[in-house]
Amino acid sequence: MFREKVETVRAFKTYTALICLWLAGCTHIGPGTILSDRTALVESLGSSWNKQLLLDLVKVRYMEFPVFVDVGQIVAGYTLGSASQWTLTRVFGQTPSSDFQTLLNIFGAGTYSDRPTITYTPLTGARFQKNLMSPIPPRAILFMLQAGYAADLILGMCVDSINDLQNRSVLGGRWLPGNPGFFRLIELLRNLQAAGGIRMIIRQDKEKGEAALIAVGEKRLDPESEAAVKEIEELLGVRPGLKEYKVVYGNVPGADDEVAMLTRSVLRILIELASHVEVPEEHLEEGRALRLPLEEAEKEGAGKHLITIRSGKSAPADALVAMHYRGYWFWIDDKDLMSKRTFAAMVLFFTISEVGEQAAPPVLTIPTQ
Repeated sequence: MFREKVETVRAFKTYTALICLWLAGCTHIGPGTILSDRTALVESLGSSWNKQLLLDLVKVRYMEFPVFVDVGQIVAGYTLGSASQWTLTRVFGQTPSSDFQTLLNIFGAGTYSDRPTITYTPLTGARFQKNLMSPIPPRAILFMLQAGYAADLILGMCVDSINDLQNRSVLGGRWLPGNPGFFRLIELLRNLQAAGGIRMIIRQDKEKGEAALIAVGEKRLDPESEAAVKEIEELLGVRPGLKEYKVVYGNVPGADDEVAMLTRSVLRILIELASHVEVPEEHLEEGRALRLPLEEAEKEGAGKHLITIRSGKSAPADALVAMHYRGYWFWIDDKDLMSKRTFAAMVLFFTISEVGEQAAPPVLTIPTQ
């Protein structure tokens, strides 16, 4: 009987220790959620951005108004509750000589809740005008080139003209193929960029303010790059032999040491890229979208397609992003590297196009529980 008492006490201590460890191990759940939550949110936000952009590109092609909704704040709230109860009961026999029994009753309960709070901010009013309708500053484009983005991609998307060399465009439903000199220029700039013969400078001037500059030929170039610099000078009509050229916003430069860039807004870029959405023949015949002679872009000297958005009745098997709209599927092929690169750059444009003060996000008060 004494041995049974000892075993009972040991069991009671063991159960008590296990319960205490369980309670202690569940008191801190925040650190363990960071890895899973953060990666899941990155994947979810990226997927939502892609689908929103694709949907708006398709809507613009159908002459509908694009709608953008930003994710303002994400607050992850977790609640963990636990309760435990244990009782030790000794039941004696009917006679003094009878053995007694020890009964251990254990009760435990736990609760867990995950209550994320997400705020959405529609892009309307003044923010829409500033972020989507204002031209991208030339200095922002130079920053992108300096960061390593290909000159032919960025200039082909973001610029209407450079020193009056016109890029191809869609204005008022009319297809303008552009000046062959423009596409030759951005090709030369891309080659010179790859050779390290060009860099972008943002210089602060106390009197004139901020100045954006293009520096060329600062280091010894190979004969091919030197020939490219001379051809660039001829295409731009600038004074030859200079090491720096000032970049200004506009269509025509005011001096022979300036490079005038007429930049586009994000909304304008959307309109241009939307022209490459493959509209189903059924919708073109019904007049739901304009028929554009995009085959002009494939001609010699007219540049390359920056993006191709395909369409079909069936869902694509291998797509970077796909969206079902108006009874058809629209998608970007995951093996189309040019389209993927162009599409990814659009996310960056939404960042660099923001000017002025940002609207303060709503203040969330999270109660302590």
